[in-house]
Amino acid sequence: MNVETKTKKQTTETEYQEINIYKILNEDNWRISCNIPKLARKYRKFLISGFEVINENSGRIIEIHGIIDNCNVSISKKVELTEEQRKKSVERAKKYLAMSRNKNNVSN
Repeated sequence: MNVETKTKKQTTETEYQEINIYKILNEDNWRISCNIPKLARKYRKFLISGFEVINENSGRIIEIHGIIDNCNVSISKKVELTEEQRKKSVERAKKYLAMSRNKNNVSN
């Protein structure tokens, strides 16, 4: 399986940007079609077959389309956090990131 690269002169206009993640009956993997640049870059690492679209001007990924590998897909209700909950969440994320970076440095 491979991922082809295509180019495009500009990003899709905001009002037409979307992400679709779906599963076809009797297939093992999920499929994705995304032209929201931020999300396309985020999920590109999971793409195992299909194509990515690169902006000719910036050289950045702006779309992905194809099969994503061994991913769990979940949808959860948006939760409004209090300022205190948000601060605790940020601290947990910083701590996790620091631990992750230390772990990667040790193994290299």
